[in-house]
Amino acid sequence: IEAAGACGSPAPGPQSAPLVKKVDHVTIKCADPEALFNTLTRTLGLPVAWPLSSYPGFTTGGAHAGNVNIETLRFGNPGQAGVVTQTQTSMYGIVFDSYPLSTVIDAFKRRGADPGDPRNQMREMNGQQVKVWTNVTLNGLCTDTYIVYLCEYAPEMKEIMAKRAQDNPLPLGGIGLLGVKEIMIASTEPAQTRKRWQT
Repeated sequence: IEAAGACGSPAPGPQSAPLVKKVDHVTIKCADPEALFNTLTRTLGLPVAWPLSSYPGFTTGGAHAGNVNIETLRFGNPGQAGVVTQTQTSMYGIVFDSYPLSTVIDAFKRRGADPGDPRNQMREMNGQQVKVWTNVTLNGLCTDTYIVYLCEYAPEMKEIMAKRAQDNPLPLGGIGLLGVKEIMIASTEPAQTRKRWQT
């Protein structure tokens, strides 16, 4: 399944506008996001899309892979008592760069994607809390093993990420990476999964 094309494909009619621009990033959930982040950015030499940072409830870092970013993620706060340690490294999320959420949510509802409530991520900058992005989970596409959601970055964050991408022409890193060609989704019910994504 070519995820970027499938979710942006016109449906149900040919006049429908696309709802997402592209796959923004894929998320890898792991016990040590710093080690994986360092492997991607230092060992493999991929550019930093966003630095490793801790927010309330999770730690994230992003590496630029040409046309898609790769996120390293751990849930829980560092040193927080009672947090179950994530021991298995696994693909966790497919995240789309959407058109303005205010213009696409109703269309996603009509297509059966069951979008959740928008969730703003705040961060302290210059002594005040500012919004850095807004996420909307597409519950109709999620399973027990992966999550699918939309991400709308605040303009300042989008500018920073675009500048970092422009400063790093292809090919990237010591491996000469050009980009991500496709995302494959395995399913025990491929026909049903394909239909849901195409819709």
